[in-house]
Amino acid sequence: MKTATILLTFVLMMALVPVTLVANTDHVLTIDPSNLGPEISPFLYGIFFEDINHAVDGGLYAELVRNRSFEHKDPLEGWFAVFETGCQATFSIDSDLPLNENNLHYLSFDIASENKSVSLSNNGYDGIPLKKGKRYEFSAFIRGNSEYSGEIAVLLTDAKGNKIVEASLGSAFGAEWEKYSVEFEIPEDYSNSRLLLTLKGAGEVCLDMISLFPEENWNGMRVDLLNMLEELRPGFVRFPGGCLVEGDSLENAYRWKDTIGPVEERKANYNLWGYHQSYGIGFFEYLLLSERLEAEPIPIFNSGMSCQVRGAEYCPIDEMEEWITNVLDFIEFANGPQTSFWGSKRV
Repeated sequence: MKTATILLTFVLMMALVPVTLVANTDHVLTIDPSNLGPEISPFLYGIFFEDINHAVDGGLYAELVRNRSFEHKDPLEGWFAVFETGCQATFSIDSDLPLNENNLHYLSFDIASENKSVSLSNNGYDGIPLKKGKRYEFSAFIRGNSEYSGEIAVLLTDAKGNKIVEASLGSAFGAEWEKYSVEFEIPEDYSNSRLLLTLKGAGEVCLDMISLFPEENWNGMRVDLLNMLEELRPGFVRFPGGCLVEGDSLENAYRWKDTIGPVEERKANYNLWGYHQSYGIGFFEYLLLSERLEAEPIPIFNSGMSCQVRGAEYCPIDEMEEWITNVLDFIEFANGPQTSFWGSKRV
């Protein structure tokens, strides 16, 4: 068989002529390289993209903070509080005065010790990678009260707690939610850094949508992973998944309308792979990705049935309107004119 392979390769290099290989009298293989056979559709090869094993959050999505909006089933997942000796402070996850109707939970600190600090730490997805010479934007929504007096500083540290860069977010925070941001330029490469927020003052202060984002991104996506997807030259992009779309119940099935608009207004959702989806990459970004890859978008929708492997939940036939409307509304979102309801949202 090895001899036959070498011979076939040699003959094909010499000339494109029909070749017949005879291994024995029972098996004959005839190859005509001038006959290319049927045309293969370019849409038979593509990408099936799903947020599993952190392919999106912690993967293609460039956000470096884990559980930035405290909407996780475990709302403090990814966060650690460190109290300076003698600091008297309590913290809780509250929802009395949320950022908006889709982002209900936020972190509240009530600090009694005026000259002692409490720090909030996040190491992202198994450590925050930082690149020398690159710029990163930190941002957070903050709300205080009339009695709060103190300063909030944001630091990036290495794995041992040594400061890399530091900036102040200020010391006066009003009673309404307001977005604060600072930019950092990184002096060296770090593969395992930490984000640290230090609060020093007395009173109550609330935080939400705590983010660290590289300036180098494309529509919220990591450029290096995007380049890898481009090199695959896919004919289609199927999104946002399979089991992910079904959900382990219809309650947490994927609803594309939750994934569009300003990121702080997207309704985060846990998935059946065991972690939360920020929806920083939603249906609009998937359409942009398909366009960038020059690939056919293949959106997947729930048909009113949750994952069969996990004990399927079936939508009653007289309640199917939601699932049918979701599909029709998306068609309008993707293709409708600016004058249409969902087309205007796309625009």
